[in-house]
Amino acid sequence: MNRLHAFILRITHVYVWGFFFLAYVAMAGYFMPRAAQTLKSTCGESVKVPDVEIGYNAKELREMITFMNPDCRREYLFISAVTDSFYPLVYGFFFLFSAVYLYYKNANPFGIKGLYLIALAAMVTDFAENATLRFII
Repeated sequence: MNRLHAFILRITHVYVWGFFFLAYVAMAGYFMPRAAQTLKSTCGESVKVPDVEIGYNAKELREMITFMNPDCRREYLFISAVTDSFYPLVYGFFFLFSAVYLYYKNANPFGIKGLYLIALAAMVTDFAENATLRFII
């Protein structure tokens, strides 16, 4: 853990943070809304898509899948495999470097090592969700 912490502190610079900030703005402001619009046009307004729904269970997921036509499923799988695979990387590293840059590069009053692991956990969880949805559909 100490070696990982030292490595992350060593590579965290304003340029690295700036790169991931710009990538995050591009993903959240352009690519993800464009993907959502593509899904709406391909699937129709009434079809629910798992990644844009908040809180669903297995039964509701099966219902969402049954209402998807083949073109909708194909488009969803493509977006899930490409766009939605880069997004966790971008926001995960953006939040990781934000936490390190703001907290560890300054005072670190509590001496906590590993606060940035929350960002990595969110990234891994999002990858797991995307992989699971790809296997189900």
